[in-house]
Amino acid sequence: MHIDTELNRLVATFVGELKALVQQATRDEVEYALRAALGKKPLHAAKTGARGLPGRRPGRPVNPNGERAAQIYDYIKANPGQRMELLAMGLALKSKMIKPYLKQMLTQNKIAAAGKARGTTYTAL
Repeated sequence: MHIDTELNRLVATFVGELKALVQQATRDEVEYALRAALGKKPLHAAKTGARGLPGRRPGRPVNPNGERAAQIYDYIKANPGQRMELLAMGLALKSKMIKPYLKQMLTQNKIAAAGKARGTTYTAL
């Protein structure tokens, strides 16, 4: 009988926490919809993405003069003509972490890209 009491207590706690989460999510969605209908900016910008859609996180800011940018640039300069996958492996980073830096360096004309899609290679200028 003791285990039944403990299980009932755990289930009740779980249901209570779940109910609170659903209520908060509902309030957030209603608030978002009302603010959007009124043409106002959402209060919690971190809950919306680049296009203002709920549930999407904004991309990480890229510091073009930061240590990681310098590390990526130096690696490209030492290893010209590599694809993003090879750059990621060589730097021990994920491709999605490198991509914003590559885009930033391309717009600043620090690197050049040749090829299309997965075949794109990068060289330092």
